[in-house]
Amino acid sequence: MGETRILKDYQILVAVDNSRLNQNYTVLNLETLGPEVYIKLKPEVYQMCRILRIFDVETKCIVDPYEHNQMNPAWIDISVGLLDLSIGSHVYAIECVNTVTGDTYYQYFGYMIQSDNPDKPYIYMDRDA
Repeated sequence: MGETRILKDYQILVAVDNSRLNQNYTVLNLETLGPEVYIKLKPEVYQMCRILRIFDVETKCIVDPYEHNQMNPAWIDISVGLLDLSIGSHVYAIECVNTVTGDTYYQYFGYMIQSDNPDKPYIYMDRDA
């Protein structure tokens, strides 16, 4: 029998066009983050395209290696150690080339990292002020 992979909802990110990115952020909590995140691709991406690279839009840092299994082409598996885990929002681009036309285009995924244990102490209001 084939291997069954259990995906936790908070570790699934969806790759979308740039115009839909703001509607598709996922909140990830550092304390509950597993060893991998799973990127879901649109059918037209995994059926007609080849992935050239995945990179952080802000820093241009390339994510490598990642797993894109041809037996399950709708998903990309990325080790969380390859992603930016600093508190805040992050955007990555998946650069693809259409295998028929040769056109290059991009899909994006974004996430926000939060922590239950922030580094900064709470600042309380002073009643005397």
